[in-house]
Amino acid sequence: MRKRFLALFLLVTVVLLSYYHIVVSGHSGDVLSAWTATPPTIDGVMATGEWDAAASAEFTIVHNPATIYVMNDANNLYIAIKIQDDDAYSDRVSIIFDNDHSGGSLAVNDDCFRVDDRGLSDLYYDGATGYHEWDDVEHGSGDATIDGANTWYFEASHPLCSGDAQDFRLSIGDTVGFTVWYWDRTNSVSYSNGWPAWWDSPDGFGDIVIASSPAPSLIFGLEPIMFYALVGGLVAVVVVVVFLMMRRRPKPPLRPAAPPTAFCPYCGVALKPEAVFCPNRGRKTR
Repeated sequence: MRKRFLALFLLVTVVLLSYYHIVVSGHSGDVLSAWTATPPTIDGVMATGEWDAAASAEFTIVHNPATIYVMNDANNLYIAIKIQDDDAYSDRVSIIFDNDHSGGSLAVNDDCFRVDDRGLSDLYYDGATGYHEWDDVEHGSGDATIDGANTWYFEASHPLCSGDAQDFRLSIGDTVGFTVWYWDRTNSVSYSNGWPAWWDSPDGFGDIVIASSPAPSLIFGLEPIMFYALVGGLVAVVVVVVFLMMRRRPKPPLRPAAPPTAFCPYCGVALKPEAVFCPNRGRKTR
C-alpha cells in the first residue's frame, strides 16, 4: 500500500513540475544575461570595448545580418543592436517585452521602447487599442547612428524598476521575455519583421535574465573578506605573542648593602660591625 502511494505521489509531482516548467519557460530558448560594472555611453556609437561584457546573439532580420547585446547593472538594463543594412535610409528598432515572462499574449502595460536616430520612445501595451502607446512618463535613453558601410548601431538604456506602472519592474534574478522588431525603410517602402518572434507572440520571445554581480575570486579557497579576516587575526595573535615575549621580567629585590668595615683607630685591626672594644687592645673604639 505504501509503495503504491509513493509511486502515485512521485507521478503527480513529476506532472506538476513538468507543467510548471512549460508555463514558466514558454519562450524561444534564446537566453541573454550579463552583468556590467561599467555602464555604456548611450550615443549610438558602440565604442570599442564598450559592450565587451554583454551577452550577445547573432540573427537575421528582414534579410539583414544583426547582433543583439544585452547586459545590466544594479539599476539599468542596457541593450544594443547592430544591423547591416543595404541602404542609408533612417531605420528604427523596437524591443518589446513580456514583463511577467508568462507567454500567451501581451498583457496591459507590457513594456516596449523604440530607438532611432531621434532617441528613445518609452511605450507600453494598451489592451484597449491592441497596440503599443506612448508612456505617460518616459524613462530611459537611446540613440542610433549609421556608418559608411550602412551598418546601423542602436543603443538603449532603461531602468530596471522605474516605479512606473507602465514599465517593467525587474530585480536581480528576474526573467523578462523580449523580441526585436525592425523597420527597414527604403526609398519607396518599409519592411518590418521580428526576432525571435512576431511582436504580439510572446510564446516565441527570447529571455533576458537580470544578472547579478559576479562573486569575487577566491583566495586559497576563501572569499576575500574571509581570507583577509583570517590573515588579520593571525597577525594580531603574532603581535600579542611577540609583545608578551619582549616584556622585561621584574628584577629580584635588592639585598641590603653590607655596612662598611670598621677598623680600630689605635691598632688598625678590623672590627665586627657590632664591636665596641678592640679585640687586641681592649680599648673602646666608639
